[in-house]
Formats: sequence, C-alpha cells, structure tokens
Amino acid sequence: MKKNFFTKYNAIKASQIWSNLRMQIAKFYKKVKKFFKKHPVLMENLQFCLMYSYAIIILVFAIRNVYGAIPESITKIMPIINKIAQLPLFEFLATPEKTFLIYLISSELVLNRDYASLLIKFHMLLILILEMLQNLIISFWDLLVHREFEVAHDDFALTLAEPFFFIFFCIIFSTYVYCFIKAICGKYVSFYKPFEIITDSVAYFFELKRVDKKKEE
Repeated sequence: MKKNFFTKYNAIKASQIWSNLRMQIAKFYKKVKKFFKKHPVLMENLQFCLMYSYAIIILVFAIRNVYGAIPESITKIMPIINKIAQLPLFEFLATPEKTFLIYLISSELVLNRDYASLLIKFHMLLILILEMLQNLIISFWDLLVHREFEVAHDDFALTLAEPFFFIFFCIIFSTYVYCFIKAICGKYVSFYKPFEIITDSVAYFFELKRVDKKKEE
C-alpha cells in the first residue's frame, strides 16, 4: 500500500513539474515572439547570422573531409576554425546526410511559407546554390585531380592541394561575407559577370527584377 501511495505521489509530482515547465516555456516563447514582432529587422539579422555561419561551417568540414585536415594556411589566418572543427556538435551537423536533411526541412519551413520575408527566402536559396557549386568543385577536384596525382605522386598531390584549398576557401568565404553584409543591409545580392547568372537565377525564381550593378553603384 505504501509503495502504491508513493508511486502515485511521485507520478502526480512529476506531472505537476512537467505542467509548470510547459507553462514557463510557453510564456517564454510568447515573450520572445512578441519581442521579435516589435523588432522584425533584428529577427531577420539573427536568421542571417545563423544561415551564413552554418554555410561557413559546412565549407570548413567539406574541405577537411577531402583534404584530410584543415590546411595550415587557413588555420594560421583564422585560428578559430580549428576549434570549430573540433566541436562534436558541428561535426555531427556538417555531415552530408545531416546537411541535406537540415536544408530540406529549412526549405520546407521557409521557402514554401508566407511568414518568411522575401529577403530571407532569397538568401536561403542563394546559399543552397552556392553550396551545391562548392561541393561540385570539391568533388571534381577529388575525382579528377587529387586521386590521379595521389596514385603516382603522393607528396606532390598534398603540395598541390594546400594552395588550392586555401584559395578556394578564401573565395567562398569572401563570397559568404559579402552576401551576409548585403543581407543585414536589407539588400539583394547581384554578382558581377560571369557569375551574375547565379543571382539572376535566384531572382527569377522569386520573380524579382534583375539588379543592375551599374545603377546600384
């Protein structure tokens, strides 16, 4: 009898704790939602920070997966990248399968919904396209260059790989920073020729008018 009493008492206590926790979470969520409704620009900028930070993390792990490590030339100019690459959470989220799943869910929640602004949708689709291109370039390097040289000239392949990935990282990283700056300024991105086809394709998808670089400047 005593055991049954204590079991019921513990169950009621746990139910009350869970109920109170749910109420506190609901109150906190309402306060956060109310705050961001008053400050929509801040909410957008926070989303841009998360989007482009995640894109850079994926870039770092994509290079590491092919090269075998993060090139020393990159860690010299940005030591924080080495620490980021050692975090288990990022390592788990940056795998190709998890990346695909995250972007699939994100595209469903953002691209196909009305509550997200057109600017957020534009930059999310732009990131998706840029990541597809970066993965394509890395795959071509691994398949056509790295493996061919590695068979006959292992040392030469490593020597050639480091400057390639350093230049590649600098170009893609700079592109993400440029797009991020445009995003927090509330502007759409328009690349120069011959890469304007990338931003024009995104603009066409959302039925936006093409941004003329000369007029913009």
